[in-house]
Amino acid sequence: MCQPSDRELLDGCLNGDFRMREEFVRRFSKLVYAAVQGVCKYYHVSFDQQDLEDWHNSIFLSLFDKHCWKIQQYQGTRGCSLASWVRIVSISHMKDAFRRIKDALDRPARTCPLDWILDKKSGDSSAPDQLEKAETQAMIKKEIEKLSPRYRLVLELNVYRELPIGEVARILKVSENNAYSIKHRAIQQLKKNILRKKN
Repeated sequence: MCQPSDRELLDGCLNGDFRMREEFVRRFSKLVYAAVQGVCKYYHVSFDQQDLEDWHNSIFLSLFDKHCWKIQQYQGTRGCSLASWVRIVSISHMKDAFRRIKDALDRPARTCPLDWILDKKSGDSSAPDQLEKAETQAMIKKEIEKLSPRYRLVLELNVYRELPIGEVARILKVSENNAYSIKHRAIQQLKKNILRKKN
């Protein structure tokens, strides 16, 4: 079976042909992954495989969003191939994502300890004294640094910068449910690491 041309691929995507959209993703996946990694390395942003997959998926979702509004922008003029255009869109998407993250991180951070991560209440009679609280806060900060970049970012934005989870989801280009899930996994991993350290 012969492969569809770029024009056939575009027309199929714009007409809502699911098979053509699958073919579009298959054809340009490696290119999008390479663009994402290239921008991350250029900006010295650390990432893991899950980060790459999330960004990769968010780029394709943005291309198919709103009846393929972005894909409709492709003109193919001045010798710009579809592959080159997808690469440009991917790079632009990543730059926008990093700009949103930078803007969010420019907000003032809280300095209070993350007692709630350890399920401690401030009015609890067994609450630690100020010295122990300071040591606990320092340990939590140290353990956060060991988490994956995505987990660190969600905790930084939602906990320290106090951004609502919906805003965090918008910045990360994921659904709100996905952002809640990432936060939950980050906290569980953090608790696990802290308990291992204490035992």
